[in-house]
Amino acid sequence: MIMLDILQTKLHSLLPRGLFARNVLTLVSGTSLAQIITILASPIITRQYTPEDVGVFALYLAILQFITIVVNWRYEVSIVLPAADREAVNLLVLSLFIGLFMSLAGGLTVAVCGSGISHILTAPALAHWLWFMPLSLLAISVYQSLDAWNLRRQYFKRLAARAVTQSTITAATQITVGQIWHPGPPGLIGGGILGQSAAAARLAWLFFQDEKQLLKEEVNKGEIKRLAREYRRYPFYSSWSGLMNTASVLIPNFILGIFFTPAVVGFYALGQRILFAPMDLVGQAIFKVLFPQAIQLEQENKLQDFARDIFSNLVNLTLTPIFIIALLAPIMFEVVFGPGWMVAGEYTRWLCIWAVFRFIISPLFVLYDVYGKQKQAMFLNGILFILRLAALLIGASTGDPLLTIALFAGASALMHLFIGLYLFHLCHLSPAAFFIPLLQGFLQALPYLVPIILSMLLLPNELAQLAVALVIILAFLFFKRKIISNLGEIDTEGS
Repeated sequence: MIMLDILQTKLHSLLPRGLFARNVLTLVSGTSLAQIITILASPIITRQYTPEDVGVFALYLAILQFITIVVNWRYEVSIVLPAADREAVNLLVLSLFIGLFMSLAGGLTVAVCGSGISHILTAPALAHWLWFMPLSLLAISVYQSLDAWNLRRQYFKRLAARAVTQSTITAATQITVGQIWHPGPPGLIGGGILGQSAAAARLAWLFFQDEKQLLKEEVNKGEIKRLAREYRRYPFYSSWSGLMNTASVLIPNFILGIFFTPAVVGFYALGQRILFAPMDLVGQAIFKVLFPQAIQLEQENKLQDFARDIFSNLVNLTLTPIFIIALLAPIMFEVVFGPGWMVAGEYTRWLCIWAVFRFIISPLFVLYDVYGKQKQAMFLNGILFILRLAALLIGASTGDPLLTIALFAGASALMHLFIGLYLFHLCHLSPAAFFIPLLQGFLQALPYLVPIILSMLLLPNELAQLAVALVIILAFLFFKRKIISNLGEIDTEGS
């Protein structure tokens, strides 16, 4: 992974100090390269495939991602928790066997319900490719379980390399097949399956190289049964919580597919992917690095300060770029992805409302596990799901997809705001500690937004408007370099 090493070396000069920074850096460098590959491939893919093709692929992914949450019954989350490797490896085997069972069950479900599902979603092209769902589920169940094992071992570079492998093979296959055969949705879905399978195979090969002896000596049926009972709160509570949270994120794909057309789903899917890819890059890396160490931070009375610092820094780095994207999204999508994709930019403008709160709060979801609040997480995710579903159904009843997405984004933002306040309460932080950084971030964004608004009013050329925005963003990053450095200097080892 030469490109991964080069990127990590470059980023190391920006975020150099502290164990937390180094671990986040490793994940960010790999995941960022994976996201860069995906984003760079998108303008090519949107010119090879139609919005309807992208919409069918998005529906396949939505079904897959929904099942993925419970494909291991959430036992993969518990792998990082035991003190002894003997228990952890038995949990890993349990997670893998459940993944195999769920993949076979997925095949049976497709045999019985596949045609009906594609009919309900008004995407008949989806029916044939649902037969490949079990293969996708098996691949994902393997790399989800091994991701957790690598987190436990703190093999962060392997996780980064897995992301790069998956993204590279997926994008290369989709582009190559699209250029040569123009197959429509099968080209996108087939590329995704190859990427998932390659990522799983790479992690499995490395695991068996390292842990073959541990598997032979420590895995036994009785221990697996005991640990399944001991960690049953994960399938009983965390699974339902994860299902509701994921369903509330993916349900727009289903509602838009049922009430509108695959093209509308395609516009929404592209906007969501481009907007959330770079944000998830940092947020998920912080979450993955923090999760194994969060209990220790709480025991050392450091978690409160750590959570406050992470939140404040993410707010400072998020609001201005999000506001800029909201202003220019339609122009950006038309220029970058082609004239047929401007509608995706209109959808993205509204999704920015949700994106802000999702990004700044999602790394703090680790607090649910630190404080043993899985039941509360399930309850809050249930409310979030109900609010989102209600917003989507109200919007769909009007026949206006843009209004539907706007209502969905607004409901999501309000509920994430409430969840953020609850998580602050868990670690004994006041509401003022939540709202003051938001107010400061908004006021600090205004000087950057004024020139862009003026360019939109005075410059008729869209490329000139985008050029002004690029200069403003570069200036923002320059003036915020101290905050970026501060985020990197957070050290979970202590002073």
